[in-house]
Amino acid sequence: MEPSSSATQTILRHGIALLLLGAFAAGARPDGKMQKPLVLEGHNGAVYCVAFSPDGKTLASGDLDGTILLWDVGATKQIGSLKEDKPASILFLGFAAGGKTLIVAGKWTGKQAPWLEAGFVQFWDLDKRQVRDTIKFRAGFPMVVAPNGKMIATFTPAPSLLTDIYLWDATSAEKLGTIPGGDVVPMVFAFSADSSTLAVGLMDGTAQLWDVKSRQNVAAWQPEASAICDLAFSPDGKLLATTNSRQTSISDVALRKVADHYYASSDTYGCLAYSPKGSYLAIAGDGKLALIGLVRGLPDSQMLAEQEDISRIAFSSDGKSLAAACGENKTVKIWQMPKE
Repeated sequence: MEPSSSATQTILRHGIALLLLGAFAAGARPDGKMQKPLVLEGHNGAVYCVAFSPDGKTLASGDLDGTILLWDVGATKQIGSLKEDKPASILFLGFAAGGKTLIVAGKWTGKQAPWLEAGFVQFWDLDKRQVRDTIKFRAGFPMVVAPNGKMIATFTPAPSLLTDIYLWDATSAEKLGTIPGGDVVPMVFAFSADSSTLAVGLMDGTAQLWDVKSRQNVAAWQPEASAICDLAFSPDGKLLATTNSRQTSISDVALRKVADHYYASSDTYGCLAYSPKGSYLAIAGDGKLALIGLVRGLPDSQMLAEQEDISRIAFSSDGKSLAAACGENKTVKIWQMPKE
């Protein structure tokens, strides 16, 4: 179905066209047919996060009841489960290098957990199915695992109220260093594909870039007018996508400013992910999941889902699968991606 001219905006840069999602039939591919995802069921609580293992063969999903399920992606079946001993919500997941350690971030929800120590990062040994290390944090903090699987970035551990960012070894849980904070609270983190740069999204809409090795700030600009709720590097590190829940901007990292190719929507979008080769940008939130084609010859945009309570999305390392945590539906959905 052709989009109506009144609903269409097209912004061109180097031959790349990004069309507003409102211009496309809801849930339709360019051929007008819905791409049906694989549906994984087994959670009893709202599913909040997903993460693929480094080899893409295992998917972990976490829910707000404190349960983590492990899935065989090829067979689309559950192969294990992990459960936090105390009442908890699982908010972030990531695998360390080698796929033997699962890093879990969340918050304890029982009344006995004081706010300053209600958050946690746990390092699960997947062979033994037990927690090897735990770091306590205040509630409501971000966590991200570097693409090389060797380190993670978190907020400052409890009981501190500082806005410093801590780097940890993803396997041993040893502290590697500190990136100094400022007056504005960091909201989200994202590593570049080579794990050498950490992007930090701040509450005032500013994006900062930090050199991981030197712990030095190398860039800062304001791509959004309000708090950044997610951000993602393109695989080549040249672009940084950011969203403030009302729009998604794509910045040229070298120029430190929003580039000409700009994606916006009247809807609310909350999370982002580039495909491994950078051919696609997936944007999810407000019940929708859109796939934006960034390379000549690919569809400009297609809606993969609507009326879905999507909180996190993740591509597999081979780019063949896109997984979504589908919240109150208590499911995980996986879309098979076209070849990049």
